[in-house]
Amino acid sequence: MRTKKFKGTWAWLGLWAMALSFGCGTPGGDPSGETAVGQVEAAVYELRLDLDHKTLEIGDAPGRSWVGALNGHTLEVRNGPAGCSWDAGNYAATCEVVFHNLDSDECMYNVRTRFNSSTRPDAIMAEADYIWTDPGVDFILAPNTSQPINDSGYCITDDSPSSAGSAEGCANTWQESIPPGGVASQSFVFTSVAAGHYTAYLQVFADYQSCPAPPNMALIPSGCFDMGDAFGEGESNEFPVHNVCITSDFYMDVHEVTNAEYAACVSGGGCTAPSNSSSYSRGSYYGNPTYDNFPVIYVDWNQATAYCTWAGKRLPTEAEWEYAARGGLSGKRYPWGDSISGTDANYWNSGDPWDNDTSEVEYYAANGYGLYDMTGNVYEWTNDWYSSTYYSSSPTNDPPGPASGTYRVLRGGLWYDPSAYLRVAYRTTYFPTFLYNSLGFRCAGD
Repeated sequence: MRTKKFKGTWAWLGLWAMALSFGCGTPGGDPSGETAVGQVEAAVYELRLDLDHKTLEIGDAPGRSWVGALNGHTLEVRNGPAGCSWDAGNYAATCEVVFHNLDSDECMYNVRTRFNSSTRPDAIMAEADYIWTDPGVDFILAPNTSQPINDSGYCITDDSPSSAGSAEGCANTWQESIPPGGVASQSFVFTSVAAGHYTAYLQVFADYQSCPAPPNMALIPSGCFDMGDAFGEGESNEFPVHNVCITSDFYMDVHEVTNAEYAACVSGGGCTAPSNSSSYSRGSYYGNPTYDNFPVIYVDWNQATAYCTWAGKRLPTEAEWEYAARGGLSGKRYPWGDSISGTDANYWNSGDPWDNDTSEVEYYAANGYGLYDMTGNVYEWTNDWYSSTYYSSSPTNDPPGPASGTYRVLRGGLWYDPSAYLRVAYRTTYFPTFLYNSLGFRCAGD
């Protein structure tokens, strides 16, 4: 399941000017490796490529300051690892440029570039569709309708660029996202360029949006909720009801980690096998293909942590777990409402078809965030140490749980619990090394 949240329309990241000098000198050193960093609020950089000396420099032209503002995103443009390959005899160069997403919390999507060129040495970019060719006018953004841009578009992905036929590049085809901190490289080929000063312009377009959920994870939006038992039905450790805010979006596995998923970690050397390969009523469970899509059991907190680390994830905090389990509903007993039956979840003597044992993941309906089995089936380890009085001192924002303890918190109820233990506010604990046929887990991610 992939969840996307869109924030706005196409964003102009800025105009990058490329000044390319070609002449008849002696080939020299390597690309300079200079880096240009700036707000993608219409920051403009000049890339100076010297065919004769085999250098590519990135940065503002001497004595000029090209700055602007749009949308508040940050992008770095730098030489790619491959630098440039040079063909001075044919006045040609192929240079790799890297676009680095420095935004703190959003992905770059559908990144595309438009290369615009002019044989006039003083030509500069002047709006989206035309170039300015008057050598006596310096950096005035005014269209010249008599000379449209000669451009070609390219999509950039986090793997490789792909050619596109539209002037803007990529048309409406979504590409892989470039996450915060991620990079995408693009090679530009300059051929048959006459001797002398040559000026070209590179324009960059992209969307900035919330990053897509990784496979089999759902995006859980940030927000606040009342944590604890609003009905006065629970145990003392479910009180007081207190307001908690999850201040950043995060991801949660849509289902409990399965036998097959955990076995991949064991095969990959990141996990140790469950302590028992059976389940309550099945002599062969873990390692039996029939039950590949059932939750892994007989794993302790340390094994759950190891799996999430191996998968590039982490265990959720207790607060994240309850927030996600509620699925956007306020003050309800269960992830879907206030009543429960065997058609909602797997619990003891509920009339469900699983004969009082684990059920296949995603058998029951998902909650409002697209998460399955947040109650019933197996208990789920969380990252938190347990304290029966933690709710009285818990911080409002992103509570991490106690700093230390003896037990770890489990949430969600299990297949042999009565329905009262499937309430989203219900808490229980075990030693971190405890293993049983009803303990599993799911992972979270940032």
